[in-house]
Amino acid sequence: MMSGPAPLAMAKVLLLPVAVSMLLPTPSCNTLPSPVTERLDSPTWVTIVLLSPDAAKVAVLDVLRDESLLANALAVGNHMKAGFDMLAKRHARLGTVRGQGLFIGIDTLDDAGNPDPGTAGYLVNEMRRRRVLISASGPLGNVLKIRPPLPFSVADAEELINSCDTVMSQLSARR
Repeated sequence: MMSGPAPLAMAKVLLLPVAVSMLLPTPSCNTLPSPVTERLDSPTWVTIVLLSPDAAKVAVLDVLRDESLLANALAVGNHMKAGFDMLAKRHARLGTVRGQGLFIGIDTLDDAGNPDPGTAGYLVNEMRRRRVLISASGPLGNVLKIRPPLPFSVADAEELINSCDTVMSQLSARR
């Protein structure tokens, strides 16, 4: 996973029907090539690229194909699901693991096996302290929602699973 300051990149259909992409470097960002950083005189520098809707669609499809992102999502998602299934067997506060591809949901439970939003909240906050972002969802707020970006790797998945294991072990030791 990336560490340290990094540019914020985003792409959305902000101005219908035109796709817009932006690069927003942070003031301490030194990850951009020097010809780019030499031109930065404020943290609000923005590059906007406007594409026709058809060109944007084709570009997205090209990236999905060229970088094998769909196959990656399936392979890494299966790896994550298997890893979280193993964690659920080791930690009683983790319940059913479900999902498809990179979208994974994990129930959190209390000692009696009931839905526990407290465990989910604790896990989300402790993971964030470790610079790993997940969220809690569901009607009771007890489902861990994991939805990493398409280029997420097996190494990234291992870091996620290991961080979750560490936090769950710490939680078990506290009780």
